[in-house]
Amino acid sequence: MVVLSKSKYMIGLSCPKHLWCLFNEPSLIPPFDEGTLARFEQGHEIGAIAKLRYPSGVEIPFTKEALKETAKMLLKKVPLFEATFCHKNSYCKVDILVPVDDECWDLIEVKSTTEVKEDHIPDVAFQRYCLEGTGIKINRCHLMFVNNEYVRKGAIDPNLILSCEDITSQVDAEVLNVEENISDMLRVIALKKMPSPSLG
Repeated sequence: MVVLSKSKYMIGLSCPKHLWCLFNEPSLIPPFDEGTLARFEQGHEIGAIAKLRYPSGVEIPFTKEALKETAKMLLKKVPLFEATFCHKNSYCKVDILVPVDDECWDLIEVKSTTEVKEDHIPDVAFQRYCLEGTGIKINRCHLMFVNNEYVRKGAIDPNLILSCEDITSQVDAEVLNVEENISDMLRVIALKKMPSPSLG
């Protein structure tokens, strides 16, 4: 069965040809350049700072047992980092999942940008689709990003260097498109020939 991760889903939204190559001709895809690798590293650093805001949080190791470990830790009702879920053809790891009460959770996506961007919404919507498909009740969706007005004095304060914006309403609208988008992407992946890219 073909399973789409969040990153592959986002690639599918922007370039079906790239998505097709990932599954059918991965050798055609060039390696990441130094600029992209630097952005990845910056993202990891911001993610590590974001976790400091939840000192009781537990990180799910990136192993073959991640799904089982996530299911076990969900019962403990503590903040989770990199919680892993799989529903139908979707797979995702959530940056931060915070318990609200005995039933609901807040989903927090961490970005190294300084504002909420348009492409962040389908990113979080894909995660919400995946989680809710497994029975997780999502209360609110938040985007955590860098506060560009923060002035460091001494050690970095994780509560001040990062801003958090509620994007639930935007995600509510976008999540309705996720399943159809996935179906379209699966049809692209199944093509015997590379699709022609659309201009735009």
